[in-house]
Amino acid sequence: MQEVYCDGEGVKQNYQKATELYTLAKNEGLVNLALMYNNGQGVKQNYQKAIELYTLAANQGDSQAQYNLALMYANGDGVKQNYPKAIELLTLAANQGHLGAQVKLGLKYVQGEWVKQDKVKAYQLWLKAAQNGDLDAQNNLDILCKESPWACK
Repeated sequence: MQEVYCDGEGVKQNYQKATELYTLAKNEGLVNLALMYNNGQGVKQNYQKAIELYTLAANQGDSQAQYNLALMYANGDGVKQNYPKAIELLTLAANQGHLGAQVKLGLKYVQGEWVKQDKVKAYQLWLKAAQNGDLDAQNNLDILCKESPWACK
């Protein structure tokens, strides 16, 4: 129901009503409310509130919250940039099957950025995402396996 008000599907778009409904909801609501604070949709942009809500949902095991929070730590949005924390959160989300986290973490392993380079680990992450239909992962696998065939065994 909250998405209806946020997107204006069948009703007049009402961010305030969406915010109220998200506040009442559990994990999904926390993540969506955090996104609203992060982007300033219907509420004044407030990174600290977004971080608070993402952290609450992430600690409850929500992979989307873990992923979004990882991006905030990676970019320094409202928090001090913290690449180890970003990797920790991306790993948690990837281990739960979050496709975006698998793709992003795989890129970090290929590039050796924030982590020690490990193309085999990247292959494993991208393979999981590709098997679940992620086109970026499929493309990344094609490139990786052409450039470093030893990593794809």
